[in-house]
Amino acid sequence: MDRDAKEAKEMTKSLPFKERLENFWYYKKWWVIAAVAAVVVIAITVYEIATMPQYDLVVGYYSENGISEESLAKLKNTLAQYSQDINNDGQVTISITPMEARFDIDSEELAAVETRLVSELMNGDNMLYICDQAYRDYLMSGNNAECFEEEFDMADRPHLKQEIGYVDDTLYVLRKELYEREEDNADKRMAHNNAATVFEGIRGNISAEDIQRVRGNNN
Repeated sequence: MDRDAKEAKEMTKSLPFKERLENFWYYKKWWVIAAVAAVVVIAITVYEIATMPQYDLVVGYYSENGISEESLAKLKNTLAQYSQDINNDGQVTISITPMEARFDIDSEELAAVETRLVSELMNGDNMLYICDQAYRDYLMSGNNAECFEEEFDMADRPHLKQEIGYVDDTLYVLRKELYEREEDNADKRMAHNNAATVFEGIRGNISAEDIQRVRGNNN
């Protein structure tokens, strides 16, 4: 520290507390603001991670025509009938984020949807996909098809399809395979197994009553 700096520091010490505080704020306020902002951002991030919902099933939903809030609620209820409570929080929670864009129109929405789809397939975010004919054809073509183990046409279960609110529209359920790199991930394995159970429930191979009994035994 040079002589002038030392003298300035000594002069500051001799100032009254209020003036020292004002002097500190004048020279250091942006450092303080930056530090406080950093702490706030970290605190918010930690809070969001700690309070982030842990869903029992995350489903990708893709359609050219979207889905109504009423049908979405019915769809979640239908899937919940066949889902296990894999996070053991005492309830079954399903996450579905509908994505909508038409394939016959080159738009920003379509580019965003395709980008999201590619990201989901690469990261293995969703173990189950529900989609209309256009997106089914897209997902089951080329290299995309290698990501899936099975598909089911909801037309084969018209009663269940009607319950959801799809009477005339096509609707498919696709089950993603467990990638080799995911096999050692316990969370991924549980999500994959749960998606398989839900898939079989939708196909009619497992009844909702069977799932309820299994839940009861696990509890």
